[in-house]
Amino acid sequence: MEYYTDLEYRTYSLVDELLAEIPEKPLRKRVSSMAFTPNEFLPKRSKRPKIEIPFLVEQIFLSYTTDEEDLDTLLQFSVLIGEYYDIYDDILDDDVATARREVIATWQVMFPLALRLLCRLGDDAVSYWTHRAMCLPEGQIAEAGLDPSGSLYYDIVHQQSVLFGFLAGLGAVVAGAEQNEIRNAECLGGLFFKYEQFILDAEQYRTREATDTGEIWNAMRFMSDDELIAQLRSWQSDANQLLKTYPAERAALLESLFSVDLDEWWSKEC
Repeated sequence: MEYYTDLEYRTYSLVDELLAEIPEKPLRKRVSSMAFTPNEFLPKRSKRPKIEIPFLVEQIFLSYTTDEEDLDTLLQFSVLIGEYYDIYDDILDDDVATARREVIATWQVMFPLALRLLCRLGDDAVSYWTHRAMCLPEGQIAEAGLDPSGSLYYDIVHQQSVLFGFLAGLGAVVAGAEQNEIRNAECLGGLFFKYEQFILDAEQYRTREATDTGEIWNAMRFMSDDELIAQLRSWQSDANQLLKTYPAERAALLESLFSVDLDEWWSKEC
């Protein structure tokens, strides 16, 4: 998709501008290499940053305003926060391969950068985000010490989806949307996280035998084939209902986030 490719290049440029605000060059390079570049310290991700987040946030924002004055700052915040919490999740899950102390020290530099961007977005954005951010760690720590189960895993994925929901909601807030529009944005962002997570779960564990050992939290461990496909179709349907409230151009772009042909995809996975 041409739009997506253009946004990807813009995002890289916005990240470079953001990193330039770190005055010490060695620290700037460490943040760049750990948070915004695939690296050996955090090996779970083969691509950084995650472009789906600014794509989602930009479409929400442009659905409610044509004034793009705050858009670049909003996208910088969304990309930075997305990577911030991804690293946080890796630290909690002990998915840091090496140099754990350096990863944590570098990760903390991202916090004042995020705070600076949030303040630039104005009082409404600060109020919205800080009120909601207190619950964000809940999803990351919920599984600690608990026995895996289907219902608990679903709850954890839902809790983790709140980050995407709040970022989408923030896009609506900065654009001056109404309260019901902000809530719709939150729902759409949360739906996309859950939908994408279950897709990734199935692609990660293509055979269920791989989930039979250890403390694996994965939809393939707890759901039958029919249940997994039915849940994905349900989220597609929910998203399509929400998208009816968006301008046609934005709805078409947002729909691409939920556009996996499940029959074709599943036949390849099996």
